[in-house]
Amino acid sequence: AEQMNDVLAKNSGEYPAVRNFAWATPEGRTIASNLPAAIGLDVATRPYYQQIIAGTDHVISDLFTSQIDGAPCFSISKGIRDASGSLLGIIIAIVVADELDQVLTIERAKGGSMALVDGKGMLVYTYPAVDVTWEERNWITQYPQFEEVLKGKEVASTVIDGIARSQGIE
Repeated sequence: AEQMNDVLAKNSGEYPAVRNFAWATPEGRTIASNLPAAIGLDVATRPYYQQIIAGTDHVISDLFTSQIDGAPCFSISKGIRDASGSLLGIIIAIVVADELDQVLTIERAKGGSMALVDGKGMLVYTYPAVDVTWEERNWITQYPQFEEVLKGKEVASTVIDGIARSQGIE
């Protein structure tokens, strides 16, 4: 665990959007982290842990609020397995959504923007940045066509002054 703490701490400086790197045992106990307060946390009930235990290689969570400061975050987790497929542990990165500018800044045509939305229709990130409340992040209530997108349908949409005009694509 001490060696893993050193590795995680060194990597955390390279990724400013990542608040926390952690290593969890196959039983779900966090034994190493660059954030000391995370050591000892039980993650066995978290959806990403359950998916990895079930055999998924990696999991990107939906948006959630940080227990530390309420910031919008998501996790990226990867199961580490030996040659026989036995789970050795899980590496977890907690990403602060509002810190993604250094990674996702994509200049758009004048007036254009980019949005990243999770699997539940929650706005994770926009460029250029827009200050929104947690309720305004729910794009299913803001833009009902997102419900169709989440069902796998393609939808083309134009938003002008906050009003969505969309058309389904067959």
